[in-house]
Formats: sequence, C-alpha cells, structure tokens
Amino acid sequence: MTSVLIIAQSARALAQSAVKAGWKAYAIDQFGDLDTRAATQHCDVVCNFSDTPTLLVVVELLLDKHHPSACVIGGGMESALESLMAVNERLPFTGNSLEIYRRLCDPISFCKLLDNLGITYPETVSDGSAASTSGWLAKRVGGSGGGHIRPLAAGELPGDGYYRQRRVDGMSASVLFLANGRNAQVLGYTRHWQAQPDAGRSYCRSGLIRWSAVPAPTRAQLENTVSELTLAAGLRGLCGLDFMLGDDGSIAVLEINPRPPASFELHEGEASLLGAHRRACDGELISPPPAPASAVKASVALYATCSLTVPAGFVWPRWCADIPAAGTVIERDQPVCTVMALATSMEATQALAEKRLLTLLAELKNFQSIT
Repeated sequence: MTSVLIIAQSARALAQSAVKAGWKAYAIDQFGDLDTRAATQHCDVVCNFSDTPTLLVVVELLLDKHHPSACVIGGGMESALESLMAVNERLPFTGNSLEIYRRLCDPISFCKLLDNLGITYPETVSDGSAASTSGWLAKRVGGSGGGHIRPLAAGELPGDGYYRQRRVDGMSASVLFLANGRNAQVLGYTRHWQAQPDAGRSYCRSGLIRWSAVPAPTRAQLENTVSELTLAAGLRGLCGLDFMLGDDGSIAVLEINPRPPASFELHEGEASLLGAHRRACDGELISPPPAPASAVKASVALYATCSLTVPAGFVWPRWCADIPAAGTVIERDQPVCTVMALATSMEATQALAEKRLLTLLAELKNFQSIT
C-alpha cells in the first residue's frame, strides 16, 4: 500500500483523497482539525511553514517513525521556498519541482513567461514602489487564498514581501487541470465569491463553487492557455489557474498554483484525484470520471467574527469540514471551519451554502451564550 506525507496549510481534503485511493496518509498542517486526524495515520501541527528548522524536525521524526514513500505539497507552502527545499532534500515531491515553484511563484518571472506566450495579465510591478494613482492591489509574494490582498491608496507602498498589481474588474474564477509535463487536461472550473463580506478580508475568496456553464469561447481560450503554460513550464500533476473574466469575455490570468488547489475536491467523483495526480506526475495523463454534472458542490470558509474558543460539547453539523478541536482558540478573521453544500444548480447551491453559514454562526453564538 502506498503511504503519502501531505504538507499543506489544511491537509484534510488531500488526506481524504489519499484514503479514497487506498493509501495511508500522514499529514503536517497548520490546524490539526478533527477530520484531518480521522483521515490520517498521524498528523502534526506546524503553525509557520517558514520556520524551516521546526518544520524539518517534525518531518524527520515523522519519516523516521512512519516511512511514507511519497510527499505531496498542498496550499500554503508557496511563501516558504526554503522550507520546500529542505523537505525536498529529505523526501522528493510527487508533483512539480522546486525550480517550477520558484519560476511561477515569483511575480516577475511568471509575468515574463506570460509575455513570452502572449497571455494577458494585469499590470504588475515588483520593485516596491508606490503608484501615483489608486486602482492598485498589494499582493504578498507566494500568497494564496486572497486573504493577503489589500487595496492600495495613491502613494501607498505595498510593503516588504509584497508587489503591486493593477485591479481588474470582473468575475474571479479558476480552472483545475491535470498535466504530465507536456500535455494538459482540464478537469473543471470554479467560481469564487465573498460569502462572508464582513470578515475583514475584502479579497478573500471565502466561497468556491463548481462551475459547469462556462461560455464556449472562455472554455476554449482557457484550455489553450493551460496547454501552453503546461508545455512552457513543464507542469505536472493537479494544478490550478486563477483568472478574472471581464464582462466583455476578456480573460486576465492572475496566477498558477503548481500543486493541487483547494477547489479540487469540488470536482472529485468516486475515484481519487490524488491518485490521478500521482499517475500524471509519472507521465500517465488519465483522469478519473468526474462528479456528475448535476452535483454542484460548494465550499465556504467560515471566519470568526470575534475571538472565540471552540466550545466543548458543540455538535458540528454533518455538512461541516475542517472541524477544530474543542478548546481551540480562534482569533477574529481567522478560519473556524468549512461549510459544504450540494445541490443541482449554482444558484441553489450558493443559497444553501450561505444559509448554512448563517445557521452555523448563530448556533455557535447561541451555544456559547448558554454554556
């Protein structure tokens, strides 16, 4: 049986996919949620992946005791390239190389690649300078999830470790694809929305929903873009491409995630997409059957509206994931858990997800007030 070490900000979805593939899963993530622990043989918590010595000690202990045969990197590691290098020296990744991470996570290097391919993207400046006008965003190098993004006022500096990018109006979305270093196969599309606008993160993509009714011209352009980037960069495995879709149908590429993106579980059917990821890394580009088209899945991150301690005895609804242990202290604007929803249309699924989000917030507040 294959055993895999998963290192991600939240390892739950990847661990569950590994179990679906028939593998033993081990994890290092930043939360140690109950369902992550349930899906893994062992789970360690490292709060800061940029703390290379601490992360490496945990990795060494886990490898010496459990001997996983493969390592899969998830979200949250892009800003910790030194740690990635150290881990990779101990256990090679099933996925893209460190050189690909460096090339695609550096904004200027990525923009040069897009320029060479004639792919449109928002104006991007990385010299740390301030813009004389508004309409710019500050983005952290290697950031993910959107929580690191903030608007810049005219004359405001982006700050150390940040670059600035021209704000683009339109719909935020992404495409999930599988690559084998030469060719790529699109697996699905995801739309993003701000499901909890008062969470203090204007650009945080708290809501993700499976999107099947993609306009044909958009689909064709994105498939071509994914193919070109795969061949030019040598991408392998499950990857994600984030973009903005303008009202006029124009596409502006924002970034590539050279690892399984958070949205992959919305497109996973009965078979494991992590299994397909490993085969693609070995050169075999065969994706498993997707979830039925009528199964429109969504996930919404619930953020704390105030500092809270997860109450003992609280019964989490069955539609919750990434469930924190009782006693966990969660600060304001930090993630509490994930709310899942499934219906037969995007409208119904989004409405159900938002209803469940409000219901859970009310139940947590009510439980705390009576205990």
